[in-house]
Amino acid sequence: MSKTIIQTKSKNEQVYDYLHTQILHGELAPGSRLIIDQIAKQLGVSQIPIREAIFRLEADGFVTFESHVGAKVSDLEARDIREVFQVLEAMEVISGRAACGCISDDEIRWLETLTKDMAKVTGDPNQWSL
Repeated sequence: MSKTIIQTKSKNEQVYDYLHTQILHGELAPGSRLIIDQIAKQLGVSQIPIREAIFRLEADGFVTFESHVGAKVSDLEARDIREVFQVLEAMEVISGRAACGCISDDEIRWLETLTKDMAKVTGDPNQWSL
């Protein structure tokens, strides 16, 4: 009996996730060209999921198209970063206030443990989300 593996993500989603992660982690630096043929060969997929992923990345602001150049990773500007952090700050304040109204003593102790664990890994932000 053979096993069938069920994939939960389409090729388009997988390629999007890969490129998105590469951009966020700085593996694809701002200004880097996204050459569809090279990416397709690297990932072992056709050009179609690469194009679809690039269109989504453009819609999300991670990629721009330039005439006679093609797709490039968008440049980040300080004002964009400030805006993102202002939105995150506002969301944290709102959600923090809402949580304070319904948190239990056990949950407070759990949060204290998490905070202590996070303090131990301040040099490695990737560990914060584990």
